[in-house]
Amino acid sequence: KFIGKTPLALILRMIEEIKQNYSINEKRIFITGFSAGGTYALYLGLTYPDTFAATAPFASSLKWLIKEAGVRPDKVKKQIPVCFVHGTNDITVEMKESYFGQEELLKYGFKAVVKEIGGLDHQYPPYVTWTIIKWFDRQYTP
Repeated sequence: KFIGKTPLALILRMIEEIKQNYSINEKRIFITGFSAGGTYALYLGLTYPDTFAATAPFASSLKWLIKEAGVRPDKVKKQIPVCFVHGTNDITVEMKESYFGQEELLKYGFKAVVKEIGGLDHQYPPYVTWTIIKWFDRQYTP
């Protein structure tokens, strides 16, 4: 169904193959990533809201997506929940990026929250994964 070897095509093809080969709940496909990967996870969630139930970008920038990738939150066809995760000591991607993202998405009807990770700079320690997983679990309603 998806042709090509771009990261986007590969991700979407992987999801389709998993859906074809395994019994999964398609209403519980979530996406997260860190830094540039977090920005890409946010992009995928906003661009493919029928594929992803929620996204939790960690140290990401919606501002960059709007400016450089042409993402328009007002044009997203379905508002999925978004949890911006950010370390309070991050100077690589500043915390204000997450608050900008939250404010921007709230304007257009999204459920958007910010989860601050106190004292954390631009790194992804394993314990942050549980913060994200717990938030994803709360997004599912049968």
